[in-house]
Amino acid sequence: MRSLKVVLVGDTKVGKSCVLSRFVQGTFDRNMPATIGAAFLTKVITTSSGPVRLQLWDTAGQEKFRSLAPMYYRSSSVALMVYDVTQKESLDSLDDWASEIADKAPHNIKFVVIGNKCDMTEERVISTEMGKNVAQQLGATLFGETSAKTGEGISEIFSKIAELDINQEEIIETTTRVQNRNSNGEQGGCNC
Repeated sequence: MRSLKVVLVGDTKVGKSCVLSRFVQGTFDRNMPATIGAAFLTKVITTSSGPVRLQLWDTAGQEKFRSLAPMYYRSSSVALMVYDVTQKESLDSLDDWASEIADKAPHNIKFVVIGNKCDMTEERVISTEMGKNVAQQLGATLFGETSAKTGEGISEIFSKIAELDINQEEIIETTTRVQNRNSNGEQGGCNC
């Protein structure tokens, strides 16, 4: 079974944990506590090419935990960058998140951008078009809008992520034979 490591990033209170809770457990909790460090969830979904295990890492968006995030980028296939459609600053900060990921993640990581809280139409300050433009500028492979509260767009974006053609670099294992030679050029007793 193919596995994809997906790391969620974005400012605090954009709804990263709620998006994951809605996707994995089908629930929404308005009072979900802030993530400290990171949380890990997994879900297997069926794609046109068979089952895919999504390994989902929810990182803390708070500045004081930001230094921990890069350790979760390692070996990630997808960076899911989340912003809140009611908070312009959360969209503006995606550029910083993308730069950090580009610096510290595998070179072939795919960017996916989602605008969350699209159910909050009265409070909305970021149009779909604005979000798409930023996603395009960041070189995102996918863009979408979601509502963790209603479930809108959640399963669709994760299904699209699972369908991505991720060319993960294969790790080639090699066996090295160490020869121990003494100063006279004679081989030592260990051939391991």
